[in-house]
Amino acid sequence: IAPQAAGEIIQVTRPIAQTMITFGLPGVKRDDPDWFPAFLLNHIFGGGGFSSRLTAEIREKRGLTYGIYTSLWPLDHAALLVGGGSTVNDKAGETLGLIKSELVRMAEGGVSEEELADAKTYLTGSLPLQFTSTSATARIILQVQRDRLGIDYLQRRTALIEAVTVADVNRMAKRLLDPAKLTTVVVGQPKGITPSRMVE
Repeated sequence: IAPQAAGEIIQVTRPIAQTMITFGLPGVKRDDPDWFPAFLLNHIFGGGGFSSRLTAEIREKRGLTYGIYTSLWPLDHAALLVGGGSTVNDKAGETLGLIKSELVRMAEGGVSEEELADAKTYLTGSLPLQFTSTSATARIILQVQRDRLGIDYLQRRTALIEAVTVADVNRMAKRLLDPAKLTTVVVGQPKGITPSRMVE
């Protein structure tokens, strides 16, 4: 299934104090040869918590949200890059504008060597912390099996991450971060947003 991302802003009006923002773009499947460049791109853009660009610009510099994230969803029949966060209604337009501007900035300007090196260090160094219980270990092994990654995947993972170059990530930024395909759903009473359509 090819996601039909038409660049819409869909508003669902609800009498709540904050606007919930969810946005999405076509992503990459787990067996895509460019999965690891996309994986690192996502970490730098919005998947890396306090080290991500979205958190730095929207939470740390401006205090517009408690949290904002992105993640890759390699579903069985489609692949998505999905993100979300929330802010007070009066700041919804500003927050969505910053999400779009950071998306464009990364698509056009790419990432730095330092950003990529930091992402690699985190993603390789944090792997052992995911094996903290029997159930956590079982989930990882099940995912390896479901995604058909091979019995030696955990031995190969660090090398696959380390092999990614800045050029690889920047190529994926141009491929994935297309503002014309950004579809957004806002729920609340957002100010400063002109929706493409309303859903009651």
